[in-house]
Amino acid sequence: MNTIEVHDLHMTFGGRETAVKALDGVDLEVARGSFTVLAGRSGSGKTTLLNCIGALLTPTRGDIRIDGHDFTHLNRDQRAAFRLRHMGFVFQAYNLMEILDARENVSYTLQLRGEPRKRALERADHWLAEVGLAGLGRRRPSQLSGGQQQRVAVARALATEPAIVLADEPTANLDSATARALVELLGRLNAHLGVTILVSSHDPEVIAGAGRVVAMADGRITP
Repeated sequence: MNTIEVHDLHMTFGGRETAVKALDGVDLEVARGSFTVLAGRSGSGKTTLLNCIGALLTPTRGDIRIDGHDFTHLNRDQRAAFRLRHMGFVFQAYNLMEILDARENVSYTLQLRGEPRKRALERADHWLAEVGLAGLGRRRPSQLSGGQQQRVAVARALATEPAIVLADEPTANLDSATARALVELLGRLNAHLGVTILVSSHDPEVIAGAGRVVAMADGRITP
């Protein structure tokens, strides 16, 4: 069964005189429990497609269905609520809150979902340990390396135990050893927990670790 279905998706940025077509009629199906990579050069449209699937962007035209639900035509609040309940997102730039320490960053989404603070922090500690950061929960982002910050972002995405994890170039700012460890972690989560993972990347490590690679160029899926 497909958990993500994209049909004839178009995304155009700018006005009539400066229009840039980032997506040009994309069709994509992602099976439940799969580990899929959107691969392509910078500017191929893979990040835009990921952001549309994650409801961070509203496409110009086309449809997206998540677990059979018409995701595209939900209003802003409905999309945010759906994302909070069903998705985890790992951003290339981490998007951690500097005023919060690592465990508070991880627990933040859990508390938005109504989890009591004590329980949310306990779950944050668990997921920080899962990504190899046990004992570093009290450090703020500025006190962590880039690789450690990315692992905090992964822990935050996983803490809600989402059905789908979307990751935008998750290894772009990591050294090769840290990148390899992150890919192995995503692979274990996919294999053992059945999490559907969709990643945008041009990193050979990520591509090699995926079960399926979808190539993109010029806003289209290519053979």
